[in-house]
Amino acid sequence: MFNKNNKKIIVTSFIIIFTIIILRILYYSNNNVDSIKVENNESQDIEQNENLETAEIYVHITGNVENPGMLILENGSRLNDAVDLCGGFLEGTDMENINLALKLKDEDKIHIPKIGEVTTTFKEDQDDRVEINRCTKAELLSLPGIGEKKAEQIIEYRERNKFEKIEDIMEVSGIGEKTFENFKDYIFVE
Repeated sequence: MFNKNNKKIIVTSFIIIFTIIILRILYYSNNNVDSIKVENNESQDIEQNENLETAEIYVHITGNVENPGMLILENGSRLNDAVDLCGGFLEGTDMENINLALKLKDEDKIHIPKIGEVTTTFKEDQDDRVEINRCTKAELLSLPGIGEKKAEQIIEYRERNKFEKIEDIMEVSGIGEKTFENFKDYIFVE
């Protein structure tokens, strides 16, 4: 049934098919390794770019300091570092409403209040909202429906629990839905 020529053709065909299969396997496995290497290199480049972008931050300090203005600081700097670069506090600074340990981030604007100063930092545009995890007591007092006692309760609460979303502020005693509705457009969390 199979003569010598047929056997040679069949064996040669198997060898050719087997060789093609092996070559394809090798080709695809090398391409996958290369693509993994490319992906790893791209992710390393992205991480390096992020590190370069965040090596320094720009912060705007206003209020009761010697030399207010924009500062360039190392990433991870604290408010205390920024105040030092501004030449320190002026007399009459409301130290009760300042968190010197506050970790600054790029594009922060921090106002250093005088004693008795009540700031109104919110406006209709969303750029001047109050970040409730980091704001001062004076900034909390600027919110509609927030008085001295509620501002203190918010600060006490956030020292134990970080606000993950703005609705979490309703966990603070005395702040219900009605009060929240009055100021929800003027707050945010990070």
